[in-house]
Amino acid sequence: MAVQRAPLLFEKAKLLARTSGWAEVSVGVPDYRWLDSNTVLFQLPRPEEPTRISSLDTRSGKVAEVECLQDFSLLKGDFSTLQVSPNGDKILWAGGTGSSAKWYVTTLGNRQVLSFARKRLRDPSNPPMPDDYSLASWSWDGKSVLESVVSYGGEGGVAMWRRNLSKLASESNLPFAKCSVDGHPSLIGLNKAFASSGLLAGSPRSSVGFRTWNVLEPRATYRGWTVSVPKGRTIESFVHSHSGHRILWDLSVHDGKSRDPWDSIGEEIWLTDAAGAGWKLVATVPIRTEEERRRVETFGIPKWVPGDRAISFVYSGGLYTFDLP
Repeated sequence: MAVQRAPLLFEKAKLLARTSGWAEVSVGVPDYRWLDSNTVLFQLPRPEEPTRISSLDTRSGKVAEVECLQDFSLLKGDFSTLQVSPNGDKILWAGGTGSSAKWYVTTLGNRQVLSFARKRLRDPSNPPMPDDYSLASWSWDGKSVLESVVSYGGEGGVAMWRRNLSKLASESNLPFAKCSVDGHPSLIGLNKAFASSGLLAGSPRSSVGFRTWNVLEPRATYRGWTVSVPKGRTIESFVHSHSGHRILWDLSVHDGKSRDPWDSIGEEIWLTDAAGAGWKLVATVPIRTEEERRRVETFGIPKWVPGDRAISFVYSGGLYTFDLP
């Protein structure tokens, strides 16, 4: 691969807001979701009061409470599971605990909250582990919810169900492709499921297994292949664009001099097509001093901004966007 050059991420990025007080997914890294290309959802904890979901208009800087999610804390909502529908008019999240664990769906501007029981692998009488619970994602058209449970060990596999919002109480069980995966699948196109494998081996990885299949005909459409990142790099994270046509990669850079496999001299942001081909370097984050290393520890996983023309990230107490070429 030819040597590529790219601008420094922090020099070209635009600061949208300070994130002080936002609920964090890890120390120094606040969690957030894009509602549309100009609006961000986040949690703003209040002492001795239920945590509420707030929205930030990145154009005006105005912060407001999201009315349809006022009962989020009372329903024991889990923000890490919260997902916005493709057209931005509905929100899905998990809440409750034990036998009362549920998935909730609400439409913006509508206080009515729909729900259905959340699946898990073990018998309800046994305490669940985090991986026992299902995860859910929106269909491409936002009219249904895809729920999945990953079976680890043995042959492995993914059990999947679909619920149409018009008939949320009923579900349709989908056949699944037998495959080894680390995480739950998500939809990246019309009925096309994606899952990854090979990333949870306990050390930095320079490749990842891709698994895709059509959820309606998995056995006939299942495809598996491996994507390797550019030499001297390992995978921090990756995520498909909203359209499903591109993948955003956050990679650590190594100089080969350190024996510590976790040691890096910087991070880089790359783009590829949906098959993991056509690598293009778009931004760099060098680590030249211990101070820079400490600050990069607060660098959150990059996300696509709706519209697929920019990415966002949190860093050192701020929410930033970076326009893509």
